[in-house]
Amino acid sequence: MEIWLQTGSPRTTGCFDRDDENLGEAIETVFPLRTESALLVWHHIYVPLGYKYDFGTIIDDVLHMLETVLAAPCGSLSVHWPSSTFNAEWQLRWSDETMTIEATWHSVVGNLEMILTAAGSVSIPTCQFLAEWRRPLYVIAAALERLGYYPANLSGMGRLLELMNQLPRHGFLYPNPGND
Repeated sequence: MEIWLQTGSPRTTGCFDRDDENLGEAIETVFPLRTESALLVWHHIYVPLGYKYDFGTIIDDVLHMLETVLAAPCGSLSVHWPSSTFNAEWQLRWSDETMTIEATWHSVVGNLEMILTAAGSVSIPTCQFLAEWRRPLYVIAAALERLGYYPANLSGMGRLLELMNQLPRHGFLYPNPGND
């Protein structure tokens, strides 16, 4: 396995802000700065993804990426992750069988850019790539719902829940559906 996601068990702030207008704002409200991060594992290199600002910043790009891959049996997509602590460009190419990601790393927590670049591209079965995102989306959606965010009061929440349920199965570290 060349890429997988470990979600951790981040704590939440316990806060709800009725002025949050989108998923990114709500995620930044719900997760504190200092809590467990998710880990993107790229060729056994662990890249932290903070829930508050990384996921708060990239959530719309994650959803767009997954929707695009689910919509077509083959294709390509360029994704620019704009977070200041997870700033990279991914060139994705996929078929029914395989997802290949070539990355240009600009800024990553821990100054891992050169190590990640040296590690090269990753290839993973397309269904496994999609499955890796199910658990992080679940962690985010469950935290939002626990604190009072629902499709009726948060733009994008319905999209998040619907997409999460379209993902084919669970990821490498979380194969048991009972985990969420």
